[in-house]
Amino acid sequence: SMTAELLWAGYTGLHFGGYYSLQAVIDSLPVGNGLDSKRSVSRDSLCGGVAGGVATVFTYPLDLIRTRLAAQPEPRVYSSMRNAMVSVYSAEGFRGL
Repeated sequence: SMTAELLWAGYTGLHFGGYYSLQAVIDSLPVGNGLDSKRSVSRDSLCGGVAGGVATVFTYPLDLIRTRLAAQPEPRVYSSMRNAMVSVYSAEGFRGL
């Protein structure tokens, strides 16, 4: 479905974009302990964790809408992705997303 495609494209773009951006920031910092920061497992873990968390926060509303569209009963409650977003926001506010 279109919602799932948007979810995964957005998540992947944010995750990898954030990961490489954070690596660049960390690599630009002075490393005073003599370790090669470009091969640090802790650096990679930190960047991956932060990037994954940010990507999840920003794409979670799409995952919620995708789930609601897939699990809706007959007759359909939502006619489209946009209708689902507007309906959830109207009924539950920002926290509903």
